[in-house]
Amino acid sequence: MLQSASYVAAAIGVCIAAIYYVMTLRVQQRNAKTTTETRQIQLLMQISQLAMSYEGEKRYVEYMNMQWSDYDDFENKYGSDNNPDNFALRQSFNVYFNTLGNLLKHKLVEPDLIYDQCGPDIMWSWGKYRGVYEKMREAYSNPALYAGWEYANDEMVRVAGGRKHPASFPDSFRYTDEMRRKVTSEASSAII
Repeated sequence: MLQSASYVAAAIGVCIAAIYYVMTLRVQQRNAKTTTETRQIQLLMQISQLAMSYEGEKRYVEYMNMQWSDYDDFENKYGSDNNPDNFALRQSFNVYFNTLGNLLKHKLVEPDLIYDQCGPDIMWSWGKYRGVYEKMREAYSNPALYAGWEYANDEMVRVAGGRKHPASFPDSFRYTDEMRRKVTSEASSAII
């Protein structure tokens, strides 16, 4: 009888230990998930500091409103030899977008999170500057130049497609006659 009671007590002890172990694992998993989410939020807030200011937004409009006819024209107007201030402006955004791409590539942040924060900006900027940076890759024999940014663009295009959002980009932020006609036409049809 005593031996049976000791077997039952041992079995109950093993069951309690197993239940405790499972509960501990669940708590650890929940804590790990919370830590990961918190880290992503902190990271997103840190990388968003560039654009979350009046000055940052003004700089982005300037960045997007640059115009050039070809690579030589771009270098003459905006290259580091002729216009170091503009180079610094461009480089701040280029490194920002490249960093986002590297974070995405190494799965340190979720694509949907980046898309919701600045997906269109990544796509618009890469669409505008792609040709320039492809030429720079050739000129400087550096095929990895802004590869992270290109990766970010590809991920944002993928997310946009999944959400059925357009992945096109404006050439600039200037309000053109074509845009004015489109808005006026859409407003007129909405009234009817």
